Amino acid sequence: MAKSLDAALFDVLAGSTSLDSEVAGRIYPAFGDPGDDFPVVVYEQTGSNITHLFGGRLMYEDSYQIRVTIRHEEGVAKLADIADLVVGLLNGTTSSTPPTNFDRAEFTVVNSTDVDRADELLTATINVVVRATQTAGL
Repeated sequence: MAKSLDAALFDVLAGSTSLDSEVAGRIYPAFGDPGDDFPVVVYEQTGSNITHLFGGRLMYEDSYQIRVTIRHEEGVAKLADIADLVVGLLNGTTSSTPPTNFDRAEFTVVNSTDVDRADELLTATINVVVRATQTAGL
């Protein structure tokens, strides 16, 4: 059910007016649009686990890597501000998912400490786990 959890993650990120004011709507799955400006937020699924629970329910646990990228001249402080916004949006957040057999998705930030410089860009990496339990359609 990764597509439902992808949608829930996107809804949380795109639904924030604070984040939108920083990145002007540049939030993408997997990779940004070629030629797009910075800053940009890109997320991709890095793992998935399905657990069979009591009563025939299934728990989906998907891992995501979220990267916030800015131009080097904007500075580390600006990168930290945007990354902190993302962490604040996701850590401990519960979101309803689009019409599926899940009633909600729960987000947990695993870590958010990596900052890399490549060419003239700075990137902060945030690792997130999204959990959802199948509650209908059993």
